[in-house]
This record gives sequence, C-alpha cells and structure tokens, in this order.
Amino acid sequence: MTKNLLIAGLLSLIIVIIVFGLTGCGSHKTYWIAFTAMPEEHEQIHMIKSDGTNHINLSANSKWQFNPVWSPDGTKLVFVNNDENDNSDIYTLDLVSGSRVQLTHGGNNTSPVWSPDNSKLAFVAKIGDFLQVFVMNADGSGEQQLTDTDADNWAPSWLEPTRIVYASNRDGNAEIYIMKLDGSKQINLTNNSALDDSPVCSPDGKIISFRSRRDSNYEIYSMNTDGSNPFNLTRNKADDENPVWSHNGKRIAFVSKRNGSEDIYLMDFNGSKLTRLTSNPAADCWPSWSPDDSEIVYASFRDTNWELFKTNITNGNQAYLTQTPIDEFEPFCAPK
Repeated sequence: MTKNLLIAGLLSLIIVIIVFGLTGCGSHKTYWIAFTAMPEEHEQIHMIKSDGTNHINLSANSKWQFNPVWSPDGTKLVFVNNDENDNSDIYTLDLVSGSRVQLTHGGNNTSPVWSPDNSKLAFVAKIGDFLQVFVMNADGSGEQQLTDTDADNWAPSWLEPTRIVYASNRDGNAEIYIMKLDGSKQINLTNNSALDDSPVCSPDGKIISFRSRRDSNYEIYSMNTDGSNPFNLTRNKADDENPVWSHNGKRIAFVSKRNGSEDIYLMDFNGSKLTRLTSNPAADCWPSWSPDDSEIVYASFRDTNWELFKTNITNGNQAYLTQTPIDEFEPFCAPK
C-alpha cells in the first residue's frame, strides 16, 4: 500500500510538472519531447524539454513501454505496452488529468497512429498468421478490423480523417494501398514489381511519400493521393529512408547512408535543396521536427549508446538533450 501511494504521489507530481510545461513554457521554442529509454533492459516512456531540462519517466511500472506518439492537440500520448505474458497492447496517457487507459486487451497490437482530428487511432494487430489494420475511437471503443487478407498489412498513415494509406504484400510484394475509414475501396496505388512501403502523408493530405526499391536500392518517392506522378526524390545509390514531413509541409527530413553511415538530411518536398544536417561516423536516426520546424530532434549512437540531440536547421548548431549511460531513442516532438 505504501509503495502504491508513493508511486501515485510521484505520478501526480509528474503530471503537475507536465501541465505547467504544456501551458506555461517561457519561450515559444521550448517544447516537450517524448521518447523511449531503456534502463535495465526494459523500455520505458520518458519525456524531456527541448532545453534538456525536466527529464521525466512516465512509465508506471517495469513493463516494456515504447513507441510514444503525441496526439495532434498535444494533450495525450499513445504508446505500446508489452506485459509479462508477451501481450502488446495500446494505451493512452492523458497529460492533463494523468489518466492512463488501456485501449486494446490481449494479443499483438502495435503501430498506433492518431487521426488528424484526435478522434480515432489506426493500429496494426496480428490476427492468425497475418498483420491487419484496425481503427478504433480514441477511448478504445468502436474497434473495427479494416483489412482481412492472407497477407500482411502494416504502416497505417492518415491521409485525412476519412482515409488511411498503408502497406500490404497481398500482391506478392509490398505495395502502398489506400482505403476508406470503413475498410471499403481498398486500392493499390503503386502497382510496381519492386518493394514500396512506409507511406507518410503530407500535412495537407495532397502527397504521399514512401520508401521504394524500384531503383535497386531504397529511395524516397512521392506520389499524388491517387497514385499518379510517382517521383524519385532522393536519386542516390545509397539507401535513403524514413521520410518525415515538416509541419508546414515544405520540407522532408530523412535518413541516408550516402556517406557511409546513417545521417539526417533535409530536402524540399520536391527533392530540391538537399542539406546534410548531421555529419558523424556513428548512426543518426529517428528525426522529428520541432513544433515551429526550426529544429530536428534525433537519436545518435556517437557516444557508444543512443542519446538524444537536436540541431538547428538554419545555423547547424547541435546540442545534447540527454547524456546518460542508458539508451534513449525514438524521439517524438510535441506538435505544439
């Protein structure tokens, strides 16, 4: 009982700190970053401010918790929790009230993604031998299976509140599909013999970027939402992947091996104005845009473990956000 009261008290204090940070930051450029940390071989959800202060552990216990994703309004986190029975379930944490809600119950549920209007979550669950795309309300109600194929379906991304794009290998290789929110009108947008996956929709819902091997290596492509005008944005012999759109839709951050190890690069939405943001022999991965698109937060292995960094995209100034003996990765900047 004493231990439970202590935990509850600590969580209440954490929520007070977070709410103050969400509503009372002194600078508009100071923002919260959620990320995954791995102390003692257990992944946990942590948060930190963009100036490196207020490092907070949000995990309520020692179970595996990872893949934190901010709601579009910046008040909640959705994440994956793996319990002692190896069930992966989706939870939300309300950063205003402190309420932690389990949305799925048993099985293998991963990859939660918020709808643009905060009202729903798309996710992936393993049904039998295959991965399928699901949708549910943000409170866990109204769960609906959208795909039902003897093949894997994964990587859902919201095009708008009523349509979802995703990857599927139902045609023998990975392709990008689109469907309505009720699972109807599932259309293959790529129709190519090479691998096409990892779709990410632009903020205005007009362009889909994705990863493709149609040039014998991983390149980042874009296309219209009907699959027309596929265009190679990166055009390099090395692997380019993990495209992340800026909030204003003008630029894309991505990871490239074109200089030997993973580095963060930037380009305009049409592939022009290529900029190398990091230059380090160690891997730099998981780019995430700050709310005002002035900085990129990422994880780097340059200190023999994963640490969080941020870089100003205008002047190139870099700064540590974490310097600890544990791994810290998968950063996700608050949207506001």
